[in-house]
Amino acid sequence: MLRSEGGPPEAEYVLFDSAEIELRSVALQSVRETGYRTTVGNALERLEAAGITVALACEAAEALAPALRAAYARGAARRAVQLLGPAELFDGYVYDAHTKSYQGLWVDLQALATDLNVPNASAVMQAMSLVSLLADSPRKAELHLSTADYTRDRRVGERSHRRVSMKNAELLPDALRMLALRKAFEADATHTGSELLEILGERGTVDSARLRKFQDALSVSEPPRRGPLSDPAIWTIETNLSAGETEAVIEHIDMLERTRGRQPGTIYLRSRAALMLGSEAPEVIAERLSQLSISHSFPELELLTAQAWWAAGKPSRALPFARNILASPHTSEEVRARAELIMGRASAAEEKGAASHNRSTPAVRSLRPISTPDLPVEERRTAPPGAPQPSTQRDSGDGYFSGLDLEHSSVPAVLLGGGQVKPWMQGASMPPFRSDFPPANAGQASPRFEPRPTELVETLSRPPGIHGASPVEDGLPRSVSEARLTFTHLSRELGREYRLRFGSVLKTDLEGLELVQTKLRETFPDGIIRTSEEALFLRKHGAFLSELIARNLGAEWSDISPSEFGYWAMIVPPATRIWPFGRILRFLFVGTKERDLVSYYLELNARGRT
Repeated sequence: MLRSEGGPPEAEYVLFDSAEIELRSVALQSVRETGYRTTVGNALERLEAAGITVALACEAAEALAPALRAAYARGAARRAVQLLGPAELFDGYVYDAHTKSYQGLWVDLQALATDLNVPNASAVMQAMSLVSLLADSPRKAELHLSTADYTRDRRVGERSHRRVSMKNAELLPDALRMLALRKAFEADATHTGSELLEILGERGTVDSARLRKFQDALSVSEPPRRGPLSDPAIWTIETNLSAGETEAVIEHIDMLERTRGRQPGTIYLRSRAALMLGSEAPEVIAERLSQLSISHSFPELELLTAQAWWAAGKPSRALPFARNILASPHTSEEVRARAELIMGRASAAEEKGAASHNRSTPAVRSLRPISTPDLPVEERRTAPPGAPQPSTQRDSGDGYFSGLDLEHSSVPAVLLGGGQVKPWMQGASMPPFRSDFPPANAGQASPRFEPRPTELVETLSRPPGIHGASPVEDGLPRSVSEARLTFTHLSRELGREYRLRFGSVLKTDLEGLELVQTKLRETFPDGIIRTSEEALFLRKHGAFLSELIARNLGAEWSDISPSEFGYWAMIVPPATRIWPFGRILRFLFVGTKERDLVSYYLELNARGRT
């Protein structure tokens, strides 16, 4: 229930009597304290004797008004703040012995205790959480406090147990009510920059030169006191982006990540730059930011996520983020104004049932995923006029797939010089699978299929029944035989790369697939493909997945006509259509919102059996 850093905690010792100590001989003639052990019933009696009751904890939770809950909530907890009871609201989670304060799991207890200005408020709130947690536990259940790590380096005979006073506990509910009133007064007493300028203009007490200086001063946003953007280097880039200065911004972000590593702040900046430059599809940016906001939430991130969903043409998904911004009293006036704008537009669009975003939104080039028509090759060639046709452009040989329609493009893309945009790979828009008619030859081949034995990917055997063909080094394979041999060749390269780069042995089994998805998440934590080498690395993973499914589940290629591997389709007997290369891309961009690759494989296996 608690981790204490730098020394023993405070409130937890109310639960134990000093006589409930546990001793252990750790060396010759050396007996040291290793912890304390009691029962839930005894602990509750001691909490009640100290003045900490469930009723008091509930009163304090009610006194923590909704506005205060939202103001002090941590990250994603803001979205569930109204569901929290005293056990969660006052959960200390981590104790810092140096500052003598509990950090809080759902609520920033350290900041809350400081603003309350009540002696020992931090320990009192933790005690309220403990009494609420233990009240629902069996009274005979054991409660253990381990102090072995702390006493290991202390003097022999030293004890960590100490008496903790809870005499201010009854003051906490009133202090929380007063804090709520004080915060409301502070919010009402302040004026926005535009309001101050309006007052100055109405009074006419300053000349135009000074008024311009006031405008310049009040238009500059102050860096936040806490959070990822409080870093001066990150805030400088954020300020430049706010001013529309995008030149060399990616280089500056790259430099920050080389020196400090990838951080929530740099992921936010890179996503904002991508949305401004139009180098990635807004929906991909929005999905990535939505995932980031679960663990690291701050107003600017919430605003950017709402803007990305709005640019992606999904106002209903932008609304919750805009609401979160407006519900927080710590949001700056500039961020609040932009959130109100999105809120108004998104609400209007939702009422009208509009599916596309308003064209008056700041210019962001739309890169929408294309859905290549899933027609047999013969039918595709005679598709009716006006129907989308797959590009016949071949791989240019420099590591990425060429051919991009700016209005109907998949993701991701990389911005090159002169505003030119090229995609590294396409196909992430394809679904994981769907029921379909099997190819003409599947009914004959499937009954004779038997899974191949597990092999080392680095020495993968030649596909059975394929003779005379050779792997394609450049461009796209032109036949199923060439495709199988090419993907076998790429899979071998991937197995060799795993051995040399990661020191891992890759096999054609579920353990190999688990290893693959783990390495993909580690290599692409933000789902961005930045170089042609990374695109080739992903292409090898698509080849491995296709061969794994072909060799173990009997899948056969049914459509290899599109100019992008991501749109190439296989049929898993008896009638499941899949897109292996597109599935690898989808795994990067959709992340945990869908089943992982292992679950995907198991479901394909189950569909084949039924």
